[in-house]
Amino acid sequence: MALSLVALSLVCLIYVASDSVVKHSLSSIKAKISI
Repeated sequence: MALSLVALSLVCLIYVASDSVVKHSLSSIKAKISI
């Protein structure tokens, strides 16, 4: 049970981190296109 909770929290952390990275790269790409 504890291991599954740890794995779930790790997945959530990875998902949030990758989501923020994708948003950052998308915003930078949009900025380059607009310029």
